[in-house]
Amino acid sequence: HINFHSSIAHDCIIDDFVTISPGTKINGNTLVGRRTDIGTGVVMKQGIKIGKDVIVGAGSVLIKDIPDDSFCVGVPGQIKKLN
Repeated sequence: HINFHSSIAHDCIIDDFVTISPGTKINGNTLVGRRTDIGTGVVMKQGIKIGKDVIVGAGSVLIKDIPDDSFCVGVPGQIKKLN
């Protein structure tokens, strides 16, 4: 599900059952894994990989890969918990 005012750039791969909240910016060549939930206003650097079953907190800025089954939040985004 992709909400309003979100931007998904070139060559991104968004897997099944992903929720992209309003105002999210996903830059090019980014992979978002299955069942991932991306909070409002998240910004992702170009070329990173977000694993499966990840939760990204609102307002986070992701500049590096995030592994499967993680909870990530902050500027820059940091893993706070592995599910």
